Amino acid sequence: MGLTKIERLRDKLLQILPSFPVGSRFVSDRELCRRFRVSPPVARAALAELSLRGMIRRMPGRGTFVESHSLRPRRKKNLRIAVFSALCNWFPHAIAVGAIERFLRNQGHDLTIYDNELSKTPDVNRVGLMMESALSASDGAIWISGFAAEQAALPQPLKRHASRVVFVNLHFLDRGATCIMRDDRAGMFALTEHIIKLGRRRLAYIGGPSERLISRERYGGFCDALKAYGIAENPSWQLPFQPDISYEIGYEMMDKLLKLPDRPTACLCIADNVAQGALAKLRENGVRVPEDMALTGFDNSENPLLPSVLTSADLAFDEIGELAAMHLVNQLAGSARPGVLVSVPCPLVIRSSTSSAKNAGAIAAAPLKGIWPRI
Repeated sequence: MGLTKIERLRDKLLQILPSFPVGSRFVSDRELCRRFRVSPPVARAALAELSLRGMIRRMPGRGTFVESHSLRPRRKKNLRIAVFSALCNWFPHAIAVGAIERFLRNQGHDLTIYDNELSKTPDVNRVGLMMESALSASDGAIWISGFAAEQAALPQPLKRHASRVVFVNLHFLDRGATCIMRDDRAGMFALTEHIIKLGRRRLAYIGGPSERLISRERYGGFCDALKAYGIAENPSWQLPFQPDISYEIGYEMMDKLLKLPDRPTACLCIADNVAQGALAKLRENGVRVPEDMALTGFDNSENPLLPSVLTSADLAFDEIGELAAMHLVNQLAGSARPGVLVSVPCPLVIRSSTSSAKNAGAIAAAPLKGIWPRI
């Protein structure tokens, strides 16, 4: 298998480290992100790998210092890892599972993948019982929740196994276990900021069910951006909470927006399928995109049946999967403690629904809040 993103960055750091004298200050996290175009979690993970091998020392508040130019062999144990995913055939989860498998196989570990319906809408007590059962035959387990969600506390059966589990898309407010979450709020902030910087200030929004965490987080990012740029909310244009996240909702809500006497000049949608419905209605009414109305989705869908015209935010599931595997391996080795919340940026992908053809396909640069180009 090919190298993972963390491993590629680690190898680049191994190449430049000998140019820094032992005892000197090494490259800062911020400089690594800028120079190698990676997100902060990936930079920290690669540096943690060098620290574990005795080559650098991380000193909070002071910086990172070179300890040695020699790579200390790492004691390895062949681990057995269980991976639970509700949506193995859905491309983002398939990407996450693939990244987990690639990271573990590269390090000589074994894994078993379970396609588990329960993790679509997880009952945390049943999650705890299922993972505890899996841990009887495995060294550790990763749970990928179908929907991003928050829970008050780690399930009781797992409290004594906290170092042996990592969760993706499921955040425990008591920090009982390590959780890897994408930053939906910052991703929508960046999309909205992108639209505002194009000179649009009459902004509509189409959201999803109020009980879903992504509905609240993404609409929160939209509102944060309006506030940051001094744009007043308009209840006629902002439709934040809808019965579901679907093509039909996008189509129906765009029909409603087009009937307003004062139409918006841009519309941000909670997801790509909603934006596809909105786009169909715009084309049906002869509204030019982006000339008359700019349009964005969220998720960076790769459905081959749909045209790739939407500016969107990528879910970064390759990075999420890799980080989940790395954190679990480090916890099992005793080199990391459980209870970490890792927030992964959602890179902005610019396409023709907001920008001219010459800029389509570009990845947003670092100045957009919460967005990092990817290695």
